[in-house]
Amino acid sequence: MLLLLVATPALVLVTAVVVLHGLDRPWLKQRIVSTVESVTGLRLDYQTAQVAVLSGLRLEGLVVRTPSPFQGVAPELLRVGALEAQWSPGSLLSGTVLVERVAVRDVVLTLVADEAGPTSLTGLMGPEAPELPPVDAPLGASRQVAALLSFAPPIGKVEVSGVSLSYVRVRNGEVIDRWSLRGLAATVEAKPQDDGWRIFAQTGQTGKPLPLELSREGPAIPSALAQLELTLSAEAGASAARARVDLDVARQTFDPRFTVRTLLHGTVSAKFDVEKRHIAIELDRTQLTDSAEVQAQVVLPDAAGAPPVMTRALADVDLGRLLQGVPADWLLFSIERGKVHLDAHEVTLSAMPQLGAQGKLGLDIDVAALQLVQDDLRVALGGGRVSLVATPDPQKGLAAQLAFALQGLDVGGPTTLRVPKAHGELKGHQLRPEPSSPIKVAGDASLSGRVDALDVRAPGLRATAERLGFHLDAPLAGEPPFALKADVPVGALQVVTADGREVLKGPVHVTLNVSEAFPRLDEPRLGRARARLELDVGTMHASMDATKGTDDVAYTLAVQTPDLAVARPFIPESIAARFPWKHLAVNLASTGKLAALFSSSPRLEHRTELSLQRPGWDDVSASSLAVVMRSRGDVWRHKGELDLRIDGLRVGENDAGSQHQTLTLDLDRRKPSLRLGLTSHEGLKISLDAALAFDRKARALRCDVEGDLPPLGALSPLLAKARVPAELDPSRLALNVELHGTLLGVITDIATDGTPSLAPAPLRTANFEGKAVVDARGIRWRQDGRSINLPALHWQVESHAEGPRRIVHSNLAVEKLAVGMGDRRLSFADVSSDTTATIPEKWEADEIELKQLLKVRSLEQRPALPYPVQDLEWSFSARRGPNGVIHVPDLQLTNAGTSTQLKARGRLELGDDRRRLAVQGELEQDLSKLAQPGLIESSGQVTVNFQLASPNLVVFRTLSELLLQNVSLRLPGSGIAIERLDGNVPLTENVEFTEGRVRLLNDIDVNPYSMLRFADQHPLLSRNGFMSVGSITTPLISIAPLAGNLSINQNMVSLSQLEMGVRGGRITGQCMLDWQGKNSTLEAHVRATGVKSSRGEPFDGNAAVVISGKDRSVNGRAEILRIGNRHLLDLLDLEDPHHTDPATNRVRYALGLGYPEHVRVNFNRGFGRLSITMGGLARLLSIDEIRGIPMGPIVDRAINSLSLSEATP
Repeated sequence: MLLLLVATPALVLVTAVVVLHGLDRPWLKQRIVSTVESVTGLRLDYQTAQVAVLSGLRLEGLVVRTPSPFQGVAPELLRVGALEAQWSPGSLLSGTVLVERVAVRDVVLTLVADEAGPTSLTGLMGPEAPELPPVDAPLGASRQVAALLSFAPPIGKVEVSGVSLSYVRVRNGEVIDRWSLRGLAATVEAKPQDDGWRIFAQTGQTGKPLPLELSREGPAIPSALAQLELTLSAEAGASAARARVDLDVARQTFDPRFTVRTLLHGTVSAKFDVEKRHIAIELDRTQLTDSAEVQAQVVLPDAAGAPPVMTRALADVDLGRLLQGVPADWLLFSIERGKVHLDAHEVTLSAMPQLGAQGKLGLDIDVAALQLVQDDLRVALGGGRVSLVATPDPQKGLAAQLAFALQGLDVGGPTTLRVPKAHGELKGHQLRPEPSSPIKVAGDASLSGRVDALDVRAPGLRATAERLGFHLDAPLAGEPPFALKADVPVGALQVVTADGREVLKGPVHVTLNVSEAFPRLDEPRLGRARARLELDVGTMHASMDATKGTDDVAYTLAVQTPDLAVARPFIPESIAARFPWKHLAVNLASTGKLAALFSSSPRLEHRTELSLQRPGWDDVSASSLAVVMRSRGDVWRHKGELDLRIDGLRVGENDAGSQHQTLTLDLDRRKPSLRLGLTSHEGLKISLDAALAFDRKARALRCDVEGDLPPLGALSPLLAKARVPAELDPSRLALNVELHGTLLGVITDIATDGTPSLAPAPLRTANFEGKAVVDARGIRWRQDGRSINLPALHWQVESHAEGPRRIVHSNLAVEKLAVGMGDRRLSFADVSSDTTATIPEKWEADEIELKQLLKVRSLEQRPALPYPVQDLEWSFSARRGPNGVIHVPDLQLTNAGTSTQLKARGRLELGDDRRRLAVQGELEQDLSKLAQPGLIESSGQVTVNFQLASPNLVVFRTLSELLLQNVSLRLPGSGIAIERLDGNVPLTENVEFTEGRVRLLNDIDVNPYSMLRFADQHPLLSRNGFMSVGSITTPLISIAPLAGNLSINQNMVSLSQLEMGVRGGRITGQCMLDWQGKNSTLEAHVRATGVKSSRGEPFDGNAAVVISGKDRSVNGRAEILRIGNRHLLDLLDLEDPHHTDPATNRVRYALGLGYPEHVRVNFNRGFGRLSITMGGLARLLSIDEIRGIPMGPIVDRAINSLSLSEATP
């Protein structure tokens, strides 16, 4: 039994030794790896693992795989080449150092981090550990260190070598860069001392530093390498510790411009004071690079939550030397010289640093030749100094003073700034900071400074200031309410534009007072405060008081100035010359409140009054003008009122007195609706009431407008300044307008911002159901000798719909209308117009109808014309078809006073490719209605039947017939009388209308034979008319009777089968006139029988001649069968009025002896030949033929006596 008890433990011990010595056996290794992976999630592997119970442990080739999903970037998280631990039975049984030595070689640690946040260690973090139950307060850091080092450590010596650390950054699985630090090694050893154990650590040696390599590589960046040299030595005991570090750069390829070699050289020591329960740390003079030195003493209390205390700190930085070793393109700025000095005593490093009783904080920064260039910004500073001193206040809190000074500040860019010299200081007394909030600071603070000169230049503007000061006082209570006072005086401010125009010149003073401020850091918009801002610019004074509540703002604004000298540079020269800006006093006062600031519909209520003293514009002036505007509401419903009062108004030389008008507005965007009102209290009694309301359901806009404009009187010259035509005389003009109705088919909706939505085809679907009435009085117009005077006008328009058709009815009534045209004046009485238009919905595919009836009771003309107009009536109806053709089935014009009646019908086509006109009508006139006693006596009936056609509205062709029935005409004053005139005269005329001028056309072929014999050859096609007159009596000649066929075809006048009785004889024949003015041509065939001359001598003869006005010639022949001596002598005087021709004088002599038996005249090419056969004793005389008689002078005298024009009219 005893053997069994002994053998069993021995067997277990032997088995354990065997197992520990063979941990790398495959059957055991697989179990160990699987167990670790299931417990920790880490996949690991190793090559050799042996544990000797009495000598030590050896582990080789340990590999820990990188967890998913970064195994593709870095397969291994950790690799350890070899790990050895040595112990002995003596060390295990001694109770002091258990493990004599631990050596670790060839360690590689790789950490992968994604920019999105996770790292290769994220998956290794287990769930948060549950909160531990409360334990007793810890001993404190000083006691913990003393207690730790008072006992022997479990390991005597640790040696680490060949350590490499890598950090890999990835984005979306792609490597960005890889940083590696290789060559780390250290030795840590514990040695017993009298008061306990001391720990010694060593990395490198003096004179032989440890070489390190820092590298960077990546797919998109160049590779770089830095060789560092590190020396670190440290020792720590139960009561004190000390460490020294030296780090230098031997070589680097990151940037060849980086020339700094020394990085860090310094020594730090610590004392663990168990009695005082703190750790005192002292940083000896430590060198950072080669341009900064730091020295400090810090006390770390053991008490939990107690902040550290910096008992002393000194720092000196040579900025110029520091920045010289940094590449210039790494820096935003450069300086030539710069110093930073920090001196601190007894500073508690809490959330809000505090000074002790003997504490002090001093900071001095001094720079020279600072340059900053970035994009278009360029900053240059010649010199600058900032000094901060903080000390405990004698009473409570602390006192601080921050002083700054600048010299030669020059800021370049689109806007430049130059400050030659500026200085200022910030002072604080009894400052008591509150760590919980930066605004809970109690005490007094003030900021003051002065800028001697300031020059700012912006595009198009330059501002210079001199003696600019600023002063800010802020009594800090620590708790709301807070207060603030600011004062900014400017001795002289000048603002000049690019063109040299001076905008401002003079002193400026700005003050700001803030009181009762309750800021809210959590909700800044809910803060409350009161503020007053005052601004003085020259003679102008402005102030604003504002009170901010949690959700509202109340304000008062006031501006006073005795003139507009301050605003004069902003007023264009053309406007400044038209009003008295030098004497125009302005007073602006506004009070209001804005509530529900942060809602979707803030509410505003305000009253603003603008008062002007001695305003004027050109020749319009007043003693005072006041405008008061009131409004209240929100963005959905708003009501407003504008009140205008003018006293002592003068327009030119007219005194317009006082004027007082009020304009009201009511806007509702929800309905939506709008209402405007204008009321007159004094002066011009003008009124307006307009209301618009939209019904979204019916898509209808209701309109109601009533307005009344009385005669302007003395205010009428103001219309000329409103660009009303000067030809209109507004002194008596008055208007009254009424509009009531509903607009449909145009607007489908109105958005909340007032934007209307129109129907797809508003011109087709538009319809207005309502009535409009306009009453106008005193309309007078005068221009270039023409004038219109309309005392009163009434115009009414009604519109309604009948199914798809819209009917518009217009009624215009004018009691009197006077029109002046130079020396002529027309006066109309009782004019009325009644018009009805019917418009279909699809007007392009249906007919549009128009009807009008115009009546004029009487028309008076001065000077009076022989044609009276009375009870004039005009009516017509028209239809426009879908093809663009306008049909006029009925057009009538009737003058009842003269029994004149015009009837017409026709059609007009105004298409894109066709422009045609066709009109047929009749004009009737009863001549008895035109008779005027003593001037004209007439009777009978005249009718004109006409046809008018045009293929292009340029050339117009007419066919007319003039019917005369029993017409008698007598002019007592001139002795002319026509009795029993009957006839039918055909008229054919073609005219051309171009460039506003009318020209008669003569495009027919002239053939004498066809003109004279056409009726005989074509009797069925003839339009020849007839004319017969019972008698024609004139002071020169009497004709009774007269008959013939007369026709007019354009410029051709044809008279055939002429027969008339003249002076006891008869004349028959035919003639044709080609009318061309002075170039006309007359062809005549005439026979006279028994016609007596003015001397009673009988005349028989015939003639066939062609007279040309163009050539001044006569061609043809004439034969005189019987003529008296005296009659022949008169004819000879036409050819030889001065009796100088011998042949003509021989004929005159022969007539004294005998008489003419036969006279023959031949005309050829402008000359005539006269052959006379004498009877009686004159037969014995030899009379030669008279040749070469020029006919041109005779034709000229005949044409000039008719006063014919040179060209065809």
